Amino acid sequence: MILRKPYAFLIKNFRKIHIFLLLICAFIFYQNSKIGQFISEFLDLGTYDMYNEPISKYINIFLILLLIIVIVLFVALVVLLKRKKKPWKLYLLPVIVYLSMLILFIFVSGYFNTYIGSSSKTLIRIFRDLLGIASFFQYPVFLILLIRIFGVDLNNFNFKMDQEYLELSSGDREEFEVNINVDKHSFIRTYRRLLRNLGYVYEEHKFIFNTAITVFVIIFIVSTYYTVFILHKSYKQGDYFDISGYSIKINNSYYTDKDYKGKTINKKNAFVILDLNIKNNVLARKVNFGRFHIMNGINNYIYTSRTYETDFDDLGNAYNEYEIRAGENKNLIMIFKVNKNEDKNGYVLY
Repeated sequence: MILRKPYAFLIKNFRKIHIFLLLICAFIFYQNSKIGQFISEFLDLGTYDMYNEPISKYINIFLILLLIIVIVLFVALVVLLKRKKKPWKLYLLPVIVYLSMLILFIFVSGYFNTYIGSSSKTLIRIFRDLLGIASFFQYPVFLILLIRIFGVDLNNFNFKMDQEYLELSSGDREEFEVNINVDKHSFIRTYRRLLRNLGYVYEEHKFIFNTAITVFVIIFIVSTYYTVFILHKSYKQGDYFDISGYSIKINNSYYTDKDYKGKTINKKNAFVILDLNIKNNVLARKVNFGRFHIMNGINNYIYTSRTYETDFDDLGNAYNEYEIRAGENKNLIMIFKVNKNEDKNGYVLY
């Protein structure tokens, strides 16, 4: 197979390629932010509407193709700059960033495409945090692109023409023959050479890398502490916990399949009833029990509608939406319809 070397094309369109990359990367950054917002809302609500707002609305084949195009172009620029003996190691950053994003998007899409009504909060939080990290590392990529778009020589920061900067030669247009042979030793040498080059980059910029790693570790530790011990702290029955301006305490909990008359309601299902005290600490508003849900293992149950409210009149008042005035304190019950073949003590309120 006879092909022509692409270096001449890349050199002649060097600046245009960077402008094209900047536009695509800006779009990917925007989509990454939307995906992060989608996952944050999913964590808050605990529900996924695969019909009205599917994950394909955010992660689709178009976005995946754009990521692949970006990766291929950055790899081509790495090869070109290395061939011309120009600063190329900095271009490894966008290759790593967008390759990581491609893998992350595939995992997130696969997770929601196979979602069956239950979720691992820990895994979802990891997705959200990784998306945030990906957004952070795109800023230096934008800086690299802007530097080259405005024609700054990375060696002495003088403005030059791309052809002069990259020294276009006749060898960049010559044809070459491609033999499709797999040489595993070549891959091994390339891999080792890449590790050596990464090591050189680290040694040359040790302070920057150590600072970035330290900041990342601190952010990770603080984020983990906040998530585990503050945002998602576990409470026992009788403890007060604050959420969205409410102070809530679970006074008691009941597990039954019978109404207040002793009649079996449903042979296949049972009910978990939570007797709670709720205080509104802000302005008058409605508390929507539909946002609460309980989990038993991987099984997720949302608040049951008014259908069964009259069956438990002896335990208290149940309202799907109940307005509570500022500073008012109310005793209400929440009803959850669950399966009978589960551990009665394994339910957790979210």
